[in-house]
Amino acid sequence: MIRWLSLLLILAIVPRAEAAEGSPPVEVVIHPAEGPEPSLKYRLVPDDDSLKPGNAALFYHRGIELMDEVRRGLEPGKHDEDLVSDWLRGPSKEIPIERAKAWLDLNRNALHEAELGARCRDCDWGLDDRPEGFGLLIPEFQPMRSFIRLVGLRARLDVIDGRPMDALRWLQTGYAMSRHVCRARFLVPLLIGVSLTSYLNRALLDVIEAPGTPSLYWVLMARPRPFIDPTGPLEGERLYLEREIPELRELDGLPWSVAKARAFVEDLETHFYRLSEWRPPARMGWGDEETGRWLNRLGIAALVARSYPEARRSLIARGRPLDQVEAMPTIQVAFLDAYLGYKVYRDDRYRWTWAPYQMAIEGLIRSEDKPVHFEGRPLLKFLCSLTSPIRPALDSTLRCGRQLDAIACIEAIRIFAAKHGRFPTRLDEITETPAPIDPMNGHPFAYRLEGDRAILSAPEPAGYPANFGFSLRYELKLAR
Repeated sequence: MIRWLSLLLILAIVPRAEAAEGSPPVEVVIHPAEGPEPSLKYRLVPDDDSLKPGNAALFYHRGIELMDEVRRGLEPGKHDEDLVSDWLRGPSKEIPIERAKAWLDLNRNALHEAELGARCRDCDWGLDDRPEGFGLLIPEFQPMRSFIRLVGLRARLDVIDGRPMDALRWLQTGYAMSRHVCRARFLVPLLIGVSLTSYLNRALLDVIEAPGTPSLYWVLMARPRPFIDPTGPLEGERLYLEREIPELRELDGLPWSVAKARAFVEDLETHFYRLSEWRPPARMGWGDEETGRWLNRLGIAALVARSYPEARRSLIARGRPLDQVEAMPTIQVAFLDAYLGYKVYRDDRYRWTWAPYQMAIEGLIRSEDKPVHFEGRPLLKFLCSLTSPIRPALDSTLRCGRQLDAIACIEAIRIFAAKHGRFPTRLDEITETPAPIDPMNGHPFAYRLEGDRAILSAPEPAGYPANFGFSLRYELKLAR
């Protein structure tokens, strides 16, 4: 299905803020430093006392419109928006400072809206109760990429100008925006929010490398957990089929009238036209929507006819009275059995999204290996094919936590170096501010000394190919 391919494409283009084993490492020059006093003086996201009543989404819509006004006022090819992602990913010394500052100045009004939105207590995108189902367009989320990148660039330039604590405040804004994007109950905004935190983490390393920056160990340890919470979007995806075809909830009841069954078929033509993603080839002269709906009607009829005998037997086996099943229209019998089986199949997978990560992955693997009785039930097979991939979403959100925990390890090392004048020989040598464990495998991050450098790394999660992009490797060097 094109829908799930688009989600996997987003995963594939998530910026890799870390380098994999065997690739050039991310080099970090660290200055030994104690933490600030009080220890929670700084936070990774705005603290509750700084939040104000309001809906952040309104400010973000305004900021996006202000950015669009800037673009519209420039000649084609004369704006620098497409370069911002490169300025965020590469070394700060390669940023053309004056050009980047000029771009930020043009977008200063949008940046003001970002600050206001990030410090709102609520963020409601107004999409939860929309009737369009899968047909709902969500164009507001792709521009949030450019918006948050702008904030990350502002932070990097503040570090270059010798204002790392001002940069940290801009990072608060950017991280809050990333978390707000994920308030929408869809997977695509979730994965966009995940990808944008990687851009911000590059700027966070700049702050850490700046002379005079206190250790941000407790800033990172006191962050919200999970930092990007997938449960809302995954729950929204779990129920997306009911939003797309609300009549499914009415199947399990009294036998339908002929008129109700006919209306259900007419509604399905529209829904299947969107869900199937297939359109007749234009060369056949069948490219119009009406023809596509007729073809879908034929497809629905074929699925129902092939599914009915087994669906009838299955409903009776579930305890439905024979006379009630016999009184139901054929389409109600076929879809009721398919929908009941689909909910079992779906929830066998989605229930693991609330479990701890390792337990969730093991449960998902068992669920995927569990045989499903599709024989004679092609309609059930079709509905089950519409479930979204769960593990990539879980892994991507946990990847955010993994990055931040690895950076917390670096900050624990900075505190140790301030006390002892050297790197620890092992991570467990750090006792006052213990190094966090790798949340993706439950083990300590790999750590070793190589000459005057310390290497902090973590492998790809189990089941992923080498160099997929989830591994990390930092090479630390003490500033002279």
